Amino acid sequence: MAKIPRVYKFSTKLFEFSLQNFNTFFDNIKVNTDINDKMQRGFSKFLDCLDLYLELLNVNDHSISESRIIIYGSVTLENGAIMRATSSYHNRP
Repeated sequence: MAKIPRVYKFSTKLFEFSLQNFNTFFDNIKVNTDINDKMQRGFSKFLDCLDLYLELLNVNDHSISESRIIIYGSVTLENGAIMRATSSYHNRP
């Protein structure tokens, strides 16, 4: 069965970090006043969720240690739905 390519439209890049330097990134996030409570909570769960995801894929930590994580403000899915990762949208949460 052939895979159908999916087109997703990503908005502005909000964050980018290397998994090798994730401690520094998360330390900076904790003191960033531009990040609201929901985003703080999401970042606090990020590594646990990433570990679970990699477990499902059966990937070891060494093979992804040089990977980069990019978080975008939003993405438009192929069905037209928009998922947002920003803490405000038109000055509203």
